[in-house]
Amino acid sequence: MAVVVTVEIPGGSPELEQAMLQELGVLTSPPTGLHFRAGGPIPGGWRVITGWESPERFQGFQREKLQPAFDKLGLRPSRIEMWPVGPIQVNS
Repeated sequence: MAVVVTVEIPGGSPELEQAMLQELGVLTSPPTGLHFRAGGPIPGGWRVITGWESPERFQGFQREKLQPAFDKLGLRPSRIEMWPVGPIQVNS
């Protein structure tokens, strides 16, 4: 089942966003299972919203890439949440 994941980073900024994207390499080589990604400012930090084909795909990315990138850049997310989502139907 597909999931949407939100990550909130206190003190995050556009500059930290660019450093994180560079470290993760998601713009040049998106991870398997990532369907979409959006990020932007929130009070006191930055929020990233991603859509994944399954919880397992996100968890593998989190373990192998995301957490090491957070550690390298000295970032500590205040919240990581995951929600299951169903298929989208569009009436034409």
